Amino acid sequence: MNATGRMRRALAAIVLLLIPLLLWGCAKPVTLYTDMDKYAVRKLIKPFMDKSGISVYIVEFRGANMLADAIASLKNGEYVKTEQKGLYNYADVVFSSDIMMGEALSTRKMLLPFAPDAAASIPVGAKRDGWWYGVGGHAFVLMWNTDLVCGEGPQSLLDLADESLPEGSVALINPNYMLYYYSGACAKLGADTVVPFLQRMLDRSAHWLATPEETAAKVAGGSAYACLTSLRDALQAKADGAPVAWAAPDQEEGQMGAYVLYNTVCLAAVSTMPERGRQLADYLLSPEAEKYAAELGLSNVTLRDCGAGVPVVRPLETSLEESRKAMQEELNVILPYFTSANPKYTGK
Repeated sequence: MNATGRMRRALAAIVLLLIPLLLWGCAKPVTLYTDMDKYAVRKLIKPFMDKSGISVYIVEFRGANMLADAIASLKNGEYVKTEQKGLYNYADVVFSSDIMMGEALSTRKMLLPFAPDAAASIPVGAKRDGWWYGVGGHAFVLMWNTDLVCGEGPQSLLDLADESLPEGSVALINPNYMLYYYSGACAKLGADTVVPFLQRMLDRSAHWLATPEETAAKVAGGSAYACLTSLRDALQAKADGAPVAWAAPDQEEGQMGAYVLYNTVCLAAVSTMPERGRQLADYLLSPEAEKYAAELGLSNVTLRDCGAGVPVVRPLETSLEESRKAMQEELNVILPYFTSANPKYTGK
């Protein structure tokens, strides 16, 4: 064979090798819907794309409701698939900062069942096995003023009712503003524990406020000894020089766990690429991704020990369904106390 023939055969071999790459480059990407920062999420999934060769198209929404409605919206009293006509692709995977996203899409019958590789390592309170799973997120903690509280501060939500904290020295968030935590506590501990706790806090003139920023400010400024607040606000108070310390509540064996607004991962029933979507969901739920998400600021805690350098917090050990039932059947007797329906209520 002459030199020209050998050259032609070599070129043909190169073309055959390039065809898969060319086809991959033209392949439709997996579509990820998120309500988190698009640029941080893009960094988070880059290792997945580099390793798998699967491209990912990210669609960012300004809120969880907009995201859910882009998958299925209410029409004539029923949820129906939202038709996409060019603005973006149908969702394959959902990665949301909203703890309720999995249940919201389940209610709309818009989830595909899946069992990720990391399912067993995800805590009981952060998943509905076979449907959606939680990872990372943002925690609520107990914070106390170290100039006012001697020794170890409160380590359980119920410790806020202890006699060691003077009357009027505790700041709490109105239960109607964080129903899942108080309802979940009721589901786990029982109404005969949680309702008397709330009543005792009312009787002891707790400060009832609307936001974690407000409760943290009370403790940082010394007008309250201890409070329930977000980890973000506790860390900010500490960084600002306030004499404060904090603890994730109820972390001991047998205790109920803390309130963590974990990030939710699920597969959308409208997916056009479910197998590739499962691969992306597997990655997002891996310890590797949970660690990286914390480094990128998408979480300030992890639910597993994955070496992220942030607190590892065990979430509230209950389900959303159990919490809903507790709210409707047991906690409802006291929730009206925290509204204008009760003329004695002076909080927010």
